[in-house]
Amino acid sequence: MELTQGYLCDIDAWGPIHKSLEKAVSKARYACERCGKPGKFRKIYWRHVYCDGCIYPFNYDVST
Repeated sequence: MELTQGYLCDIDAWGPIHKSLEKAVSKARYACERCGKPGKFRKIYWRHVYCDGCIYPFNYDVST
């Protein structure tokens, strides 16, 4: 995600906002899309992040 510096807030607030955004993006890469628990990136038909508990009912191979 990209934000343009200075357009949303003053320059002093930019650093903390940018750090929070980077942290949220990195955590979202490993959070289950269904329940929010830690999950894994899975290539099914589309690419998703699911934990083993949420992917199991769909009978997909949990090793990928």
